[in-house]
Amino acid sequence: MQRALTSSAVLGTFLIASTSCVERILQVRSDPSGAVVYVNGEEVGTTPMDRPFTFYGTVEVALRAKGHFSHRELKVLEPPWYEMFPLDLFSEMFVPWRMRDVHAVEVILKPSPTEVTEAQRADLEKRSAELRVLVIPPGQPANEPREEKR
Repeated sequence: MQRALTSSAVLGTFLIASTSCVERILQVRSDPSGAVVYVNGEEVGTTPMDRPFTFYGTVEVALRAKGHFSHRELKVLEPPWYEMFPLDLFSEMFVPWRMRDVHAVEVILKPSPTEVTEAQRADLEKRSAELRVLVIPPGQPANEPREEKR
C-alpha cells in the first residue's frame, strides 16, 4: 500500500512537472531590420525579435532606426479562447504539449529625408519667421529670455 502511494505521488509529480504551458510571444519585425524596439518605453532589443510576455492587455511598441521616421503603435494583446477562464486552468496545467500564442507587429519604416531642397529650406524659413512674430513680442531680441505672463 505504501509503495503504491509513493508510486502515485512520484507519477503525479512527474505529470505536473512535465506538462507544458502556453508560451506567449510578442513578435516584432521591421523593414529594414535592425530597428531598436521599445516596449512600454523600455528598450528591449532590435528587430527581428521575439519577446515573451506574461500578461495580456495593451502595450506600446515603438521602433527607431537611423535614417527613418520613428514608428509608435498601441498593440492589444488579446488572449485566445483557450486562455479564457476557466479553460486557462486546463491549458496551463494539463495539456501535455506546448502551445504558442504569437502576437506579431510588422512595420515598414519610412525613410526620412536626408537633404533639404532649397524650396523646402525657403518654406521652413518663411514659416519660422511667421512663428517668431507670434511667439516673440516685437522689439524684444530672440535670444533674450522673456518674462512670463501671470
